Amino acid sequence: MDVTNDRAEERLLARIRRFEDERRIFTEMNRLIGQPWPLREILDRIATQVAELLGAPFCAILLCHSGDGLLTIEGACGLDRDYIACVNANRTMRLDTIMGLPSDEVFRTGQPQVWADVRAHPSFARLRAAVQHQGYTSMVAVPLSSPDGILGTLNCYRAATHGFDDDEVALLTTIATHVAIAIHNANLINQLNASIKQLSELNAIIQRQHAVLTRSEDIHLRLTNLVLEERGVQAVVETLALLLGCGVALYDQRLELIADASAPGTPASAPIRLSPGAPIASAPAATQTQALRRLPAGPHASAPALIGAIGARGKTLGYLVVPERIAHAGELEQRAIEHAITVCALELVKQRAAADAERRLSSDFLADVLAGRFATSKEILRRADYLGYDLAGPHHVLVGAVDQLAEYLARRRPTEAQLVELRQHLADLIDQTVRHTSPRAILIPQGEQTVILAPARAAGPDGEAEVAVLADALVDAIGRTFPGLTVSVGLSAPVVVPIDFGRGHQEALDALAIARNLGSYGGVISFDKLGVYSLLLKSSSRDELLRFAHRTLDPLIAYERKRPTPLLQTLEAFLQLGRSPQRIAALLQVHANTIKHRLQQIHQITGIELDDTQRLFELQLALLVRRLVGPHFDRGEA
Repeated sequence: MDVTNDRAEERLLARIRRFEDERRIFTEMNRLIGQPWPLREILDRIATQVAELLGAPFCAILLCHSGDGLLTIEGACGLDRDYIACVNANRTMRLDTIMGLPSDEVFRTGQPQVWADVRAHPSFARLRAAVQHQGYTSMVAVPLSSPDGILGTLNCYRAATHGFDDDEVALLTTIATHVAIAIHNANLINQLNASIKQLSELNAIIQRQHAVLTRSEDIHLRLTNLVLEERGVQAVVETLALLLGCGVALYDQRLELIADASAPGTPASAPIRLSPGAPIASAPAATQTQALRRLPAGPHASAPALIGAIGARGKTLGYLVVPERIAHAGELEQRAIEHAITVCALELVKQRAAADAERRLSSDFLADVLAGRFATSKEILRRADYLGYDLAGPHHVLVGAVDQLAEYLARRRPTEAQLVELRQHLADLIDQTVRHTSPRAILIPQGEQTVILAPARAAGPDGEAEVAVLADALVDAIGRTFPGLTVSVGLSAPVVVPIDFGRGHQEALDALAIARNLGSYGGVISFDKLGVYSLLLKSSSRDELLRFAHRTLDPLIAYERKRPTPLLQTLEAFLQLGRSPQRIAALLQVHANTIKHRLQQIHQITGIELDDTQRLFELQLALLVRRLVGPHFDRGEA
């Protein structure tokens, strides 16, 4: 009887100890669940508690990966690293396959399973070497059941053959439920921490955006105030250079430099220089908004550049140029460039409006000067001085007009917007050429024509040659910029006193009209060069003059086509040099006898006596018509 009581008491004490152990492990797991530790560390501690409770040398917690549905050991106690690596390396079978890890079946079915001797079970065939290395013989696996479903398995291992009884399996199942809850809660905590981290990052982004917006508004106000204070584009460019810490340049639509500035204290960041032919339109976009374009260093740019077009009302007014490295700068720098482009557009529009107003005020005065509405030169000079013009000293009047503009436009058929842009481009090109060639010249647009009052240093051939340079520059500039388009320029005799500007204007108009009547385009026609012939040429019709000139000169032109003898050149020299064979020979660098022979040929071909004054006048007139018409005359096209 005593023995029976003793055994009953021992069993009771064993149960009490088991209950205390279970209570202790559950308490520890509850404590671990609330710890902010990585999941693997929590699982390792739980595996250690389970191994101690069951008196097993090894314990493992396997979890299923949601991405590929494979089990791997994520927490363990007593297991060798090589064994864990081997098991995890064998996760080549998905859970819906027949063969896989021994724990796969427990995971699929949700039922515990005991292997009293793993050496006799085919599921361990692939792990036999690893099992022998680890040194266990028996194994039990129970599912980790959670509110989200089965998460994995809880495994225990013993070195000797052991058939885990129902109490051990039930205890392990209860522990597995707590473990699953611990994993579930840990996942929730991780998700919460991830959400908190994401919210913190979003908050930081919002804070940075707020700082950028605040700073961006300050920059915008700072740049806008420069315009309101009428500081000009130079102040805008200098402020932007200071904000960006690099050189900044502002160009007009023709890539003529308007303003530039270097950043203080950064000598290596000089403003970038562009050439007039820089291919900005074809440059690749540097930002998603395509507001900025990249231009590599080369013949058109002194360094890799970032270019922002400045526009208003659909027109390009200019370009803001900064170093290409600014494309990789922060958002604040990008905002600064965008604000500067906007402010420069406002300033350029304001400057253009002011220039238009000043131009209208000045044009009224200049129109009165050319129309001869002033009584004295003194009055003209007084008004000119008030408007900032210098009309003292010798001047020449130039009248320029685009040749056959209607035919040019008919070939190209521009839209209304393109036509307006073409006319503006022409006006800008003429203005730029005049300012560059003769800064003191005064430009007066008059419909399809442009009148220029060009100063000369002297009233003579030297002064006329000086002004002719300006006229030639206009002809050349328009020909290069607009292929297929030409301009003709009429040039007056010197105007010594301002009251004679009306006379000079009429002379330039007459020279231009004469050239037009004779079909001569794309050149400079000087009134002084026409001399007395201008009276005759003005009073004759174009067709009559051309028939007269061809009738007189065509025999000589036909002769020269057959033989390389410059009879026309010799005739012009004969008339210019006072009919002296010796002087003609010196000019043409031939022998005097050659000149005499050519003059004899001219007499034989034309039948004109070269000592007949009246016939010589006819020859002079015919040669003048030929010279005004140009190469078309000899080809019979005029």
